[in-house]
Amino acid sequence: MSESDRRLLILRSAERLIVHYGIRKTTVSDIAKEAQVAVGSVYLEFQSKDAIVAHIAKERHRVILDSMQAGSEEGRSFDERFQNMMTARLDAILSLAGPGAHAMDLVHCTHSESVAKQNSEFEQEQVDLITKFLRKNGEASIYKVDRSQEIAKAVMHVFAAFSPPIVFNRQWRSLRDEHNEVIRLVLSGLTA
Repeated sequence: MSESDRRLLILRSAERLIVHYGIRKTTVSDIAKEAQVAVGSVYLEFQSKDAIVAHIAKERHRVILDSMQAGSEEGRSFDERFQNMMTARLDAILSLAGPGAHAMDLVHCTHSESVAKQNSEFEQEQVDLITKFLRKNGEASIYKVDRSQEIAKAVMHVFAAFSPPIVFNRQWRSLRDEHNEVIRLVLSGLTA
């Protein structure tokens, strides 16, 4: 088995276990057993369980960011592109919540330093993506382009209500309706 294959096997094995049992209850030994490799092989690829968790969290955050980026490029108008970007974000978050009681621990977890660190970087990457979107599409809005980063931060504060863990304490039926209303509200402030 090549090193890259072993690394991927370890990551996917760790992900399956963490999604099912949680970060705290999953050990490096469990990961090695699931991957059918020696514990030492896990440590050849990753310094610690935290490094594995951080890597998986970063992968999951990348899924959301890539979805947002793709959504921001679809649509003819500023409104459509913004709505597509934020809807793609929610869809990606909900898809990652999928199977397993602890699936969202890999996106947002208060008791894991490695996930918390990745989450902090992820929040900034979302702000950066929205800032870039606003600057690129600024001709359709009423705000000053030089304030786009501050506006992007405000947008992300508003959409925190549709982020883990809050999003999973909501009624799923009304979630999309509420999300669409927030999009309309934000757009009314951004566009003429």
